[in-house]
Amino acid sequence: MKIGLIAAADRLFPISMWTLVASTVGVALRLIESRSNRLNALLSGFLGVGWTIATYFVGPVLMFEESSVLPALKRSVEITRRTWGEQFSKAVGFGIFTFLFAIPGLLLFALGVLFNPALLLPALLYGLMLSVVLSAARTVFTVALYRFVVSGETPAGFTRESMAGNA
Repeated sequence: MKIGLIAAADRLFPISMWTLVASTVGVALRLIESRSNRLNALLSGFLGVGWTIATYFVGPVLMFEESSVLPALKRSVEITRRTWGEQFSKAVGFGIFTFLFAIPGLLLFALGVLFNPALLLPALLYGLMLSVVLSAARTVFTVALYRFVVSGETPAGFTRESMAGNA
């Protein structure tokens, strides 16, 4: 099996097509939301949540199953139906984790705004680093959960309980 950037380079076309599809859906959702009607904003929110849930595993499917966009989306929905509990519990966990680690950056930002603008740059850098680290952590977990669901084997560094949503 190829690893890292080499594998991604081999899958560049399907990944690019997925990016195009996801961006188009994102723009469409923003257009619906931008209408002055509150019902449109609510509809856009529901559609956005559904889209996010349905596409949770598209990346791993594109990479590991060497699928094209539409089959990858269908497969993602299929896997999501089997793992919605794990996804939800881990999303809540990541949300709490993100909030707790964001507090120092938010405090630094507030101090920069209120007392010393020189603190704004470190606050910005902290936010960027936190974003990168948490994005990587979410991606690692998504791939690990995908591998667990597809193969039934617990990925290295994880426990069966953590993958099954029991921890």
